[in-house]
This record gives sequence, C-alpha cells and structure tokens, in this order.
Amino acid sequence: MKKYITSRLVIAMVSIALVFFSISFFLQRKNSEVTRVLSPLNNIVSGVDQVMGTPFRMFGVFVNNISDFFKTYEENQQLKRALLDLKNQELLVEELKNENEELKSNLKFSDISSDKVILSTYVTGRTSESWLSKITIAVGENDGVKEGMLALSDGGLVGQVTSVTKNSSTVSLFSDVKGVQKLPVKMSSGTEEIYAILEGFDKEKNSFVLSQANSDGTVNSGSKVVTSGLDGQTLPNVFVGEVETVENSDDSLSKKIYVKPAANFNKISVVTIVGD
Repeated sequence: MKKYITSRLVIAMVSIALVFFSISFFLQRKNSEVTRVLSPLNNIVSGVDQVMGTPFRMFGVFVNNISDFFKTYEENQQLKRALLDLKNQELLVEELKNENEELKSNLKFSDISSDKVILSTYVTGRTSESWLSKITIAVGENDGVKEGMLALSDGGLVGQVTSVTKNSSTVSLFSDVKGVQKLPVKMSSGTEEIYAILEGFDKEKNSFVLSQANSDGTVNSGSKVVTSGLDGQTLPNVFVGEVETVENSDDSLSKKIYVKPAANFNKISVVTIVGD
C-alpha cells in the first residue's frame, strides 16, 4: 500500500513537471512568433515616430535658441549699463579733478591779504546766448559779495561782479567786448613798471587789449600783467595774463598791447571772488 502511494506521488510530480515545461516551451515559442510577426510593425511605428517627432524636436531647439538669444540680449544690456555707469563715473572723476585744479590755482591768490574777502564758489548759471558775457555764481550779499569785486578762475582774472542778490551774483566776463569795464593794470619792463588800461577783448586773437600805457618803455613778450588797483575800487596784484604782442595804434602815438589770458574762458566751473 505504501509503495502504491509513493508511485502515484512520483507520477504526479513528473506530470506536473511535464506540464510546466510544456507551458514554458509554448510561451517561449509564442513570444518568439509574436516578436517575429510584430517586428516589421515596430519598425514602421518607429519610422513614423521619428518623422512625426522631428518638427517637435526642431521646435524645441528653436525655443531653446530663442531663450538663449534673450538671455544673451539681457546680458548685453546689463554690460552696456555697467559700461555707461563706469563712463559716467570716469566723467565725474575727471570733472572733480578739473574743479580741484581750478581751486588749487585760485588758492594761489589767497595770500593777497588776510583782511580781504576771498570766496570760492561754483558757477550755477551760464547760457549759450551769454556764454562769453556773463555767469551766475552761488554767493551773494549774505556771503559778503559786493559789486565791483573781481572774479578769478583757473588762476587768472575772468570778470567782475556787476549784480548782487542775497544768495547769488552775476559776473560780467572780460571776454565780452561790450561788457569789459576799463580796468587799471600794470606790467614790468626791466626795472620799470608800466601802467595801462585793460579796455577790450580781441576775439580773433583771443587776447585782452591794453592801451594808454604811461611809458614808452619796451614791453617784452611774456611779461606778466596784474591789476594795479589804481582805481581805488579793485584789488591790486590779481593775475591777468602774459603779454603776447605789442602793436602801434592807428595814430602811431600809443601802443596796443595784447595779453593772453591766464584763464580759459571756455572752462569756468569754479570761481574765486576777491575784493575789499
């Protein structure tokens, strides 16, 4: 009885194994057949997918290129703004350097006299129409400015105060032929001092014009010209410029002395006012 049961168990296990291997063989063969049948279809689908996907891939590349373009454009704009800021800073530094040099030049006259009014200030107004005739400065009566005081820039005489309010003043420039006030000046001729009158400005020669010299002494080119103060109103020893040329006047009885200004009339941003 026991042998019978054992035999049947073995037969059952063998049968199960045969069924399992049969099913596995069938499935493997079936998958192979399916793969063989579907292979051409897969190739067709793959080809269609590649053809249909190409425009989308190209569109994706286009979108990426556009994005890169805008990023590059924005970076370029940022660089331009940075360069502009740097340029503005350079211009500001250069302007400050120029103003510093003008102040240094004007400070040379701060030892004229300790009891004189000496004020350095900025130019607050200068129009194209009156570029060579007048400027407005940021000091006035409250600062001790009076009409008739002299204005210096870049180390030399540029004008005279002709109008004063409480907080500002107008300076008439000596580069304006009509606006020039006759101003007594002096220069050296060897050991002799020659006095004359600053009476005009020659635009073609860009020079002050002196006349009415009190002596026939020789005036050499390069002689320094300063204010004399003989009018009793203006401060003496303010630097005007240097003699360039000397010409006889039309009547041959007097001289015209042309003086190169010490100041640059096209570049006046800081002025120093001096006077009693």
